[in-house]
Amino acid sequence: MDRAILEMLQASSEALLVFENGILAGLSPEASRLFPDACPGTDAADLFGDSWEQAGPFQGKGSVLFSLEGENAGLNVKLTGMKNGVLATVYADREEDQTFVTLAERMQHYLASVMAVTPRLLPLLEDQNLEGAAELNRGLYNLRRISEELRAVGQPKDPFTYHPEREDLDQWLGKLVEDLIPMCETADRRLIYQGATERCVAAIDREWMTNAVCLLVSNAIKFTEPQGEIAVTLRRSGKRLRITVRDNGCGISADQMGHVFSRSTHRGLIPDPRWGVGLGLPLVRRAAVAHGGGLLLESVEGEGTAVHLSLPVLSSGEAILKSPVTIPTGVNKIDMRREQLLTALSDVLPARIYDTRGVDL
Repeated sequence: MDRAILEMLQASSEALLVFENGILAGLSPEASRLFPDACPGTDAADLFGDSWEQAGPFQGKGSVLFSLEGENAGLNVKLTGMKNGVLATVYADREEDQTFVTLAERMQHYLASVMAVTPRLLPLLEDQNLEGAAELNRGLYNLRRISEELRAVGQPKDPFTYHPEREDLDQWLGKLVEDLIPMCETADRRLIYQGATERCVAAIDREWMTNAVCLLVSNAIKFTEPQGEIAVTLRRSGKRLRITVRDNGCGISADQMGHVFSRSTHRGLIPDPRWGVGLGLPLVRRAAVAHGGGLLLESVEGEGTAVHLSLPVLSSGEAILKSPVTIPTGVNKIDMRREQLLTALSDVLPARIYDTRGVDL
């Protein structure tokens, strides 16, 4: 290994590892602390498990980010190409904060009070100022979205809220994208879907996975210029399925890449306001892990970003135990789906989408 790289590793306070052809060539003292069994000559797959194999096809130019599982859960790994190898930088998640839950409950309490008078207030505003009424309605959707995200990210995983069902993922994802296309068009972005060439069956919680895909599409809209293109694709590789949301936007710089999964630190390290409060990608990652999959992010600055959500293939004979979910009497499932999409994309859609004229409140 180059002497300059070795000196850089020894002087660094970060957890850095250098790999040459998939073999560990050197590591920093902090990396030795996180991976006490690691030493030069160790295979990368022994350190990072399946995550290294999943990241393999994307180790070109730019950066790749993924999370580790098992005993190393809570560690995120950023891969950056070097002249003769790959530099891995490891970041640790911070602990969940109960403050998020408390804040979300307080927000939802006050939001409920405001929404109780909205059916009487909006018609009055619409008579005077249509744009103002629509903007107010969109603001309420935004507050609902943020409060739901705060509550979800601050709570421990609750298996009773997870209801997987056997699903033909190609049909399900294609229909979701079909519903999102007209919404993206209002934001002046083109959304396309590229389905799989073979049958893709998975066990998914429809609500969780819908929110995850919508969050990824929302991020893509933010970072794609008007008239730009966003592609959602589904592919199968062995026993894994991969949903990819790719944009042709500005991409993410290598120094910011390692912090996009950390809601606690990214705000100060990624000052771009398009990243919001940093709850989206942690929630998508949680959904992926709950489904037995993972999340991998690749980005080339100036060219775009792709987020890959992997899921295990469901075999034909594998049983699914599902807790019943009751839809309240009189609630239209189509209306519920539209409400979910309008909430998930409320920070990127124009206010006119939230015009309530002609809608029975």
